[in-house]
Amino acid sequence: MTRSFFFLLALLLCACTTAYSQDQHIIIIKGIVISSTTGTAVSYATVSLPGNGIKTFSNEEGKFILKIPA
Repeated sequence: MTRSFFFLLALLLCACTTAYSQDQHIIIIKGIVISSTTGTAVSYATVSLPGNGIKTFSNEEGKFILKIPA
């Protein structure tokens, strides 16, 4: 019984550490790409951060979510 208890405790600690580390190391930026000339949403535009290769695309409504590892 003691062996099962320590195995379960170790398993729970690993699961908690993994979940904690995933939530703490991502920055999320949400927005809408809007044309400066027409003021309308820009569909399928590329949104990126220069110099690090992180990019995403806006949807048909111009909305995007950019996830950046911290």
